[in-house]
Amino acid sequence: MEKTFEYLETKVFIEKLNLKDIGNTIIEGIDHKGIKYYLTIQTDLGFTRICEFGPISDFLLDQKSFSFRFYKIEYKEVTLASVIEKFLQNTKYEIEKASEISFDELYKYNEINLIDFIKGLGR
Repeated sequence: MEKTFEYLETKVFIEKLNLKDIGNTIIEGIDHKGIKYYLTIQTDLGFTRICEFGPISDFLLDQKSFSFRFYKIEYKEVTLASVIEKFLQNTKYEIEKASEISFDELYKYNEINLIDFIKGLGR
């Protein structure tokens, strides 16, 4: 019995995200279920604070948990580009739509003082 098998899968990127300043940005990624993931990058005086968190639903107060990761590094454009690329291409998140947003837009989740906490990290 003859059978053909496929192999050597390749990825094709169909969306692009243009960022004005990769050293100071917030990216909102949304998966196919509408679940959101966030990457915040803030740079001051040569040091960059990076915070990644999610999944976040629109019903945050009903949510039992979400992941949160923070680290501080010296500013390097190449490193930041890699961090952003890994966030957008994370197979665990399966982001289908990404956009740059402001802290004001992120404040909708401040019911638990999360955003004030993130803005003050590492200062």
